[in-house]
Amino acid sequence: MVLSSWIPARASHYTRQTLKVGPDDFLAAGAKKGLIDRYKERGDTLEWCDSFGPSFVDFIEAKYTKATSIARNDGEGTYPVTKRFESEVIHHFIAYS
Repeated sequence: MVLSSWIPARASHYTRQTLKVGPDDFLAAGAKKGLIDRYKERGDTLEWCDSFGPSFVDFIEAKYTKATSIARNDGEGTYPVTKRFESEVIHHFIAYS
């Protein structure tokens, strides 16, 4: 499966990139406010992994109390917000995986 062919044509205006971090694959999309999600390819199936929910936020808050590039969201729900995507954030992804 070619991931870029899976993204609908109407979403072609979004900046997107796949990232390989250690053994994990990620899809990052959006120029300024976007998303990043881990995925696995299994033959013709693309499986999205729920890896950055409340447990990831708890992990960051417990292990990386001085993290500046990633933090808990404001408002409803619990999910991480990346303020600036840089090596600090990638390090947290690897440590959590």
